[in-house]
Amino acid sequence: MENSHSSLVAYVHPIVVLGISDQWTRKMMNSNDAKPKAIGLITGKREGLKTEIFRSHILEVEEKMDDGSGGLVFDEDFLQTQLSLAKEMFPNEDLLGWYVTNSLIQPDITEIQLNQQLSKFVEHPLFLKFDAESLHLTGHLNMELLETVIDPNDETKTLFRKMPMHFETEASELIALEHMASFSASGDYYHTSASKVVSTLAASLHVLNQRLRVCHAYVKDVNAGKIQRNDKILSDISKLHLRLKALQSHPLVKTDNKLTTSSKQVSSIAAITALYEDLHAVNENINTLFSEPAARRALSLNLFANV
Repeated sequence: MENSHSSLVAYVHPIVVLGISDQWTRKMMNSNDAKPKAIGLITGKREGLKTEIFRSHILEVEEKMDDGSGGLVFDEDFLQTQLSLAKEMFPNEDLLGWYVTNSLIQPDITEIQLNQQLSKFVEHPLFLKFDAESLHLTGHLNMELLETVIDPNDETKTLFRKMPMHFETEASELIALEHMASFSASGDYYHTSASKVVSTLAASLHVLNQRLRVCHAYVKDVNAGKIQRNDKILSDISKLHLRLKALQSHPLVKTDNKLTTSSKQVSSIAAITALYEDLHAVNENINTLFSEPAARRALSLNLFANV
């Protein structure tokens, strides 16, 4: 390993650390191995000399059987699947490298072989070493990021160069961190900000359902001649209908079974958010049209008659 430091700078998001730590903890609880290893991919962005690591993704490894060395190799089919799903959910992020939980600073022969295998998917992969044992025993975080470089004296040989690393946190990550910290302290989810957000979303879904019912009742009564036609409102409802129809035929629906539950929830929330503004505009137009008391009573009678 080279003693010099890389000119690049990496910014690691806390979600990456939480993901690796969680993977190692589950392996520790479910494995008979005294020192289990958690291995996976890291994805993010490169912009000039700045590298930002956003996410970690679990990988499967299998033992090499052909040479009898007992070494490990990535399950490339699983790796390709993980890369495809990651690119589908986060199209602006690219594969940067991989990680392993190991207390040894110097990469061993197995890690060098795994790094060479990953080089087929990304040039000069980053290598994140995460000391999960030290974190578990002492509570101190010890991790190091290495950059893969070519030996200037031997192009067939790769070296590892230390890369300066900092932490960077976004507002959305602060919600997740607060959620976990509050759960650890209180023992339940009801006192966390995340639970309050979910409760708010549930209330918004209820309002969304009610407004869709109002739109349906309005169109039905216009067709029946019970209330006067308003082209502006009907145009807004038509646009809303087209957007709902477009969501049903979205390409992601065909691969819905490949997405995780949390990813499906994120996709659903994004779709609901996109529709909310249109519904709000329709609601304002309806309120304006039926602002007079008599008209409001007439609409109420029609709505109750259809319940």
